[in-house]
Amino acid sequence: MACRLPTPHSHRLPLAVNRDRQPPSPLWAIDGPPLQASFAPQRARSLPAARRRRSAAVRASGWAHGEERWRGEGRQADLALLVDVEGVMVDLHRNGHMESLNAALSSLAFDAHRLSTSRYRDLHRKCAGNLELLLSTHFDATAWPIPSLDAQGKQALVQRLLHLKSQELSRAVQQGSVPLRPGLVEFLQAAVTDGVHVAVLAGLARSGEETARALVQGMPAALQRQVRVVGEEDARESAFGQVALGGGASAGVDEALAAQIAQAVLAEKLRIAEEVARTLKLTVDLDTPSESQWGIAMLRAAAEVVGVPVVRCVVLAGCQATVQLGGRAGMTTCVIRSSMTSGAEFRGVRAVFDGFGPGALTLPRLLRMLAAAPAGPLPPL
Repeated sequence: MACRLPTPHSHRLPLAVNRDRQPPSPLWAIDGPPLQASFAPQRARSLPAARRRRSAAVRASGWAHGEERWRGEGRQADLALLVDVEGVMVDLHRNGHMESLNAALSSLAFDAHRLSTSRYRDLHRKCAGNLELLLSTHFDATAWPIPSLDAQGKQALVQRLLHLKSQELSRAVQQGSVPLRPGLVEFLQAAVTDGVHVAVLAGLARSGEETARALVQGMPAALQRQVRVVGEEDARESAFGQVALGGGASAGVDEALAAQIAQAVLAEKLRIAEEVARTLKLTVDLDTPSESQWGIAMLRAAAEVVGVPVVRCVVLAGCQATVQLGGRAGMTTCVIRSSMTSGAEFRGVRAVFDGFGPGALTLPRLLRMLAAAPAGPLPPL
């Protein structure tokens, strides 16, 4: 009998073992302790250490692609919305400030000096929102209601008008004459229903905390109980406020030293700017420590109040000042445009919306935007 020489494939198992004509299973799919112990560690070791650390950080951060809680599924218990008052909750420049300012003028029988919508908007842009400067510029361009007033008298008249204006605005808000922005209530209700924490930045409102609290009271009762109102007292008692605002006895040494260094740097900048201003006969308009640190303390206090890390907070800003504060606080910032900012450009923000509802900002759209971003504060578009 002839002897068959071995072929290159004669070492394979008989075909009877693989009657279903299925391809053999890969080695890592075969059950058994020896293979599991030998292959799994080798695959883990094949990844670079930096890549393993980065992957673990992304998985732990909650901002990764495909993370269930960022796809709109389930409750968003680790997300917070910090809502600006003016420009976001209400369009006060269209439905508040101008009307109350004209009412204050009428209360002193200065009806001839009332401002039209176009006049108010133009002055507001030129004066950067400073109502005291706005009134003075308006009277200088037309005529002062009392021509015989000296400089001190003019300043006193402006302060009197601003005081009356604040009273008129508070009265209008209390009476419900200042409407919330369309779609705001529905957006916030969807957010709290999905477990998102909501805080209103009342301490940043130029119209005052009482106005912000009155606006919240105008919301449905069920929504009021879910919305936290953060004011100056919350900022003062926050951990950041204890350091930055002068109450840092219980704060760490590093935080207190950093705050002192920041204050010293700002003081030196102010001194240099004042010297340059005296030489060029200009006015100094620097961001003072009280303004910037108060604003940052407000945002950090809001994060503490709702119990959400800073990197999980999204600021809905209505002006450039809040945008800058959100960036300095390390938070994601989105802008809601109003009548006064419809043509403005905002840098350093994740997105700009014209309002709430379809075609603008909705909760699913916000969650998709967050899911498409890396860990940490979102980069600008």
